[in-house]
Amino acid sequence: MVQLRERQELVDILQRKSEALPGLVQVLDQRRRDQAEVTAQQQRLLALIAGTAELETFLAQLNDLADRHQVVITTTKPGAVERAPVRAASSDASAAEDPAVGDPLLRQGLEKRSAQIRVEGSFVQVLAFLQALEKLEVFVVTDDLSVLAAPALEDEAMTVRLGLTLLAYGEVNSS
Repeated sequence: MVQLRERQELVDILQRKSEALPGLVQVLDQRRRDQAEVTAQQQRLLALIAGTAELETFLAQLNDLADRHQVVITTTKPGAVERAPVRAASSDASAAEDPAVGDPLLRQGLEKRSAQIRVEGSFVQVLAFLQALEKLEVFVVTDDLSVLAAPALEDEAMTVRLGLTLLAYGEVNSS
């Protein structure tokens, strides 16, 4: 009799699980759709951050900007290329998503390039160069900015020497 009651309890448990299964399948399907939507949104954000220009042409774009705004790039020191670290399969998902670890803008599919440059020209021209820099297709962060003003003669505009480190984010080059 005890054995029969235990089997009946087991049957009841399996019956409840069977009845709950369609609801769980719906929840799973909804979570998969939500995940696909989040992944698509992340890809759109990566495209927005990375822009359409390749990072390898970044310094050439800087040169074009300098010519357009009549400033002179006196020195250029390209830095190392950084890529997002490959995520290890971990049971602690929150640690892998922690933006405080490393560069929060450096995500999978992006790379970061840096360049130290020095620009020289009149104040107005250097300012126009900086404003054009903000409008590049590549997402650029200006870091470590220094400005020196050289004394001007009576008939000349004040010359400004600008030193800065540029960090550019773009899609990883697959070649």
